[in-house]
Amino acid sequence: MNNSADNQPDSAETERIARILKERAARLADRIPPEADRAVLAFIDDRARSIARAPRRARTVRWVAWAAAAALAAAVGVWTISGTRRSPAVPPVAEDIDHSGTVDILDAFLMARRLELDAEKPASWDLNRDGRVDGADVDLVAQKAVAVTKEGT
Repeated sequence: MNNSADNQPDSAETERIARILKERAARLADRIPPEADRAVLAFIDDRARSIARAPRRARTVRWVAWAAAAALAAAVGVWTISGTRRSPAVPPVAEDIDHSGTVDILDAFLMARRLELDAEKPASWDLNRDGRVDGADVDLVAQKAVAVTKEGT
């Protein structure tokens, strides 16, 4: 049970978790070298002290940053996996930057990110044929990604 006032576990729940952890630790005590045990406990103590010192807002910002990083990592993983499963029946489209078989906003994001990082960009990304790959080409990809056809797809 959580105490809704400060979103912290209540004392009964804390005691139950502590009891379970102590029981498990007792069963594993002979398999864990004492120096490893001390190192883990020191890490936990240091982390607990740093969390206690950090203001609530800073902890929230930190968690949001970690969540955003995890979401970006998941998106990159999905992009990588989807790029490897491309169906040979789907004809290539110039705006399909990640070769997923569909033009979506991730294609525009990938292109914009490469521009931002000043990374190497293939000449095929010059979609408006003005001789350079720039924001105008990203805009073309984004427009195609969000375009609605007469059929509503």
